[in-house]
Amino acid sequence: MDKNNNLIDFIPSKLIKTYSLQDDGVEVISSIEKNYKLKHNKTKSRAIVVQSLYESDVSKKNPLDILRRNCQGKKLDKEHTDFMELLVNNFTDKKHMINDRINSKLLNKNSTLFPIDKCIIQLAVTESISSKNSNKKIIINEAVELAKYFGEDSSSKFVNGILSSLI
Repeated sequence: MDKNNNLIDFIPSKLIKTYSLQDDGVEVISSIEKNYKLKHNKTKSRAIVVQSLYESDVSKKNPLDILRRNCQGKKLDKEHTDFMELLVNNFTDKKHMINDRINSKLLNKNSTLFPIDKCIIQLAVTESISSKNSNKKIIINEAVELAKYFGEDSSSKFVNGILSSLI
């Protein structure tokens, strides 16, 4: 565990990258393996949510508590923190329905998703059902960006394919 007891920073996987929010704005440290950076603050907020959902999935702890801990000490405006909390709360409330929708679109019902891909897809589905005014193409594009950042080389195509049939 690190000084903030962040489990996610110690998961030995090339699927997880580290991020940092700087005082002069939000900057994400790119992966050593890929020189890929997240460009928009809303995308970076979604990245924090994905990491929180992932850690919650691994540790079985409350994702909202993990999200709040992950946001401590970072200069985030209220709009972004409210957005992140809304997504986590909506996911928690509708987790079983979201997972059932995702499972219904998997070709092989016995297949296992990479945990980080699963969290990205869960976030996108949550966002699509949470806001009736949301642009579905933007949600899918944001999920693909997160898959490029966090996932394997094929993750972005996989996430795009699943979400295109779900959203």
